[in-house]
Amino acid sequence: MFVIVAPMRTASVRALALAPMACVISLSAGSAASGFAQVDGAIRIDAQFSTASRGTFRITGAISDTGRLVAVRRIAGGRLQLTETLNGKAGTVRIRATRACSGGPATWRVLSGSSAYAGLSGGGTASGGPRCVGSTYPARATYRGAVRTPPPPPLAQPGRYGGGTSQRQEVTFDVMEGGRVLANLRLRVTTPCEGTPITTQVFFSLPGLQDIALDKSFSTSFQQGVATGEVSGRFTSLTTVEGTAIASTKLTLGATGTTHACSANVTWSASLPPPAATPGQYCGFTNQGRSICLDVDATGRTVTRVEVGVVVLCNGRTTEVEVRMVFTSIPIGGNLGFGRSSSSLEGLISGTGFISGLLDPNGGTGAHGSVRLQLPVFDDEGTRYTCGVGTALWEARRQ
Repeated sequence: MFVIVAPMRTASVRALALAPMACVISLSAGSAASGFAQVDGAIRIDAQFSTASRGTFRITGAISDTGRLVAVRRIAGGRLQLTETLNGKAGTVRIRATRACSGGPATWRVLSGSSAYAGLSGGGTASGGPRCVGSTYPARATYRGAVRTPPPPPLAQPGRYGGGTSQRQEVTFDVMEGGRVLANLRLRVTTPCEGTPITTQVFFSLPGLQDIALDKSFSTSFQQGVATGEVSGRFTSLTTVEGTAIASTKLTLGATGTTHACSANVTWSASLPPPAATPGQYCGFTNQGRSICLDVDATGRTVTRVEVGVVVLCNGRTTEVEVRMVFTSIPIGGNLGFGRSSSSLEGLISGTGFISGLLDPNGGTGAHGSVRLQLPVFDDEGTRYTCGVGTALWEARRQ
């Protein structure tokens, strides 16, 4: 709805489209593969016994290792049971091979594993090796089959994380299935430039994968031209993380040719699920003295409706008009910020409206932001109004 102050008129205006968020510099990091390699596949063990209890081995396939073996023989019920401890470079594997003394097929299975082979299981078929009686040495045995290790416990719960920086910019990333790798990290840092009131914005974008270390930390560096940055974090629980972001770049002003260093060091936090705003209706005023009301849904993650007025000057600045705009269904980010724009305004021939805001964190009951209406054109009672740009800051409190 818009209201013409002189002369007074009313009509409705509704904003529909989502506004893009602009940035100055986009930095991207390369992909990284997970440092954990789960064992799962076919293997072959070639064992050579120099005596009945000693020898060497080689494992190929899903595991690649060599070392020495120690064997313990046991014959009972017409069957030979050979328990072997394979001491490799990456860990120890204990297996047990069983065969009938009268001949026939032999089998083997994994009893236990340590170090890189902790939790190893599996088994298969065996051929060759020592016999119940009449063995000669050296003797060779071959074990074929499949083994696997269980996946490690997650370092973080998989899902989409959200949060904010100390500059109230949004942070988002995904923890992938398995809970040991993150991806799609996005955050923005505003960098003040020395010797000038100008600030730049560095947007961190990590499209690839980043390992989470065993101490639940991660770190990645970025560089693009004169801009550099580093993002690091540590999971404080399975669903919460805290970190820092450092960004620096240079700004050269065309008018003077001077170059200014721009940098910032911010802290950030995120969680799964992302922080939520306090539900309810928030109402207040703009610095133009116009009212604003917004509704936050019960989940605290969507602004279902905003109605706000903006004053613009129309028709050669001879007529002051208050345009009341309505915005609906605006997602609330992890920094508890929201924003929307529309160039398709019901009731206007043309024009673009913008609304943005931040809700208080930690159960707060306040909100603030800005609103802008750019070059609206509309007809009212046979008169066409061509207007300029109106901007205002707003504050609201939960009712």
